[in-house]
Amino acid sequence: MASPGALTVLGIDPALTVTGYGIIVAEGDRYRSVHFGFVAPPVKAPLPERLYRIHEALTGVIREFRPDEVAVEDFITGFVRAAV
Repeated sequence: MASPGALTVLGIDPALTVTGYGIIVAEGDRYRSVHFGFVAPPVKAPLPERLYRIHEALTGVIREFRPDEVAVEDFITGFVRAAV
C-alpha cells in the first residue's frame, strides 16, 4: 500500500442521498488515487436509516484503508437540492 512517511487521506463529499468518498496517498509531491466510491441509501428510507447506512459504509472504508487524515467537504447551503 503506502510506503513509510506517506500520508493516506480519506476525502468525503457528504450528502443524504449520495455521499461520495475517495482515498488518496501523498508521497512527497506525488499523489495517487487508491480507492473511490459512493454510498447511496434508498432515497425514501427514513433519515435515521440513511445516516446509519452512510455511517456503516464509511466505517468499512476507514477500517480497510486506515487513513491518517480525513477531509470533509463543507455543506453548501445555497444549493437546496443538496439538502434533500
